[in-house]
Amino acid sequence: MPFVSTPNGKLFYAEKNEPLSPYPPLILVHGAGVDHSGWAAEIRRLTDMRVLAVDLPGHGQSEGAGYQSVVAYAESIKALMDALKIEKAIIAGHSMGGAIAQTMAVSMPARVAGIILVGTGAKLGVNPSLLETIKNDYPAAAELITKWEWAKETGDDLRRIGRKQLLATPSAITYGDLVACNLYDLSDAVAKIQAPTLIIGGGADKMTPFPLSESLAAQIPNSTLVKIEGAGHKMPMERPQEVAQAMTQWIEACF
Repeated sequence: MPFVSTPNGKLFYAEKNEPLSPYPPLILVHGAGVDHSGWAAEIRRLTDMRVLAVDLPGHGQSEGAGYQSVVAYAESIKALMDALKIEKAIIAGHSMGGAIAQTMAVSMPARVAGIILVGTGAKLGVNPSLLETIKNDYPAAAELITKWEWAKETGDDLRRIGRKQLLATPSAITYGDLVACNLYDLSDAVAKIQAPTLIIGGGADKMTPFPLSESLAAQIPNSTLVKIEGAGHKMPMERPQEVAQAMTQWIEACF
């Protein structure tokens, strides 16, 4: 299985290689408390694309203790790119991963060919009571997150998979992720993003409601907004074919 060595430990990534792809590599960055499997297979295997789905430090099979900073996670993606000699990539991020993608587009624009923002915002507040519950009763916190992150119609099988992903991540890592989300605020900087940007929002997303996607689209100059009606926060698992289609169409149009 592929790992790269970075100054802060080994990072795991799952790769679908495409040596003749005409497009920049696509790096998938997952959200808080999960790993690369938060992106469904349909997205990890986009046609004609080199796709790398990474486990952030401390998540999944990657080493490290995780961070309480979106900037630090952005640096870890840069370290992955450096190790693999990827000069520029399309950075796709879900939720916290979207915060990481925006941070990279603002702070290291030379490394970013484009960004895809799924279920995210320029600011991601976290309820303090959720942070306390994670510290004191992680299974209860996982139940609470599971209740909120899926659309009402989502079946029990997907909910079980999502809960299992959360519980497989140590509580300290998930806590740190949500602290990072709570501290993150690019409200005054997203208008500076020059990279082509695709924004995908869910019409039934309770955790990052669709108005956050609309706000991003209003501020980022070169952006395209796609709304998936009825989709909850976990769009990359819940509605993977529609997410994959939106990504493919945008990439083909932009690159």
